[in-house]
Amino acid sequence: MIPGSFAKVIINFAPRDNTIFIPSQSIVPTARGKQVILFNQGQALFNDVELGIRDSSRVEITKGLKAGDTILVTGIMATKPDSKVELRKVVN
Repeated sequence: MIPGSFAKVIINFAPRDNTIFIPSQSIVPTARGKQVILFNQGQALFNDVELGIRDSSRVEITKGLKAGDTILVTGIMATKPDSKVELRKVVN
């Protein structure tokens, strides 16, 4: 290639069944990995997760969440483990 030239690359991934994607901003980085905050009966529960592929706004969760879990997307940096949480809006 000549310096300054461009190449367009297209990579096709095989679709995976039952993949869980969540917003990137809901990931909490820790010293030992990544966590999300689960909402469970009015309390914040911190749960370890493993990440897969990501795009500009979402990340795949390969381990640590199941379909139907409710996670916090906003206010995560101010939330402490086992603190009381009030949901104002639920988005699927």
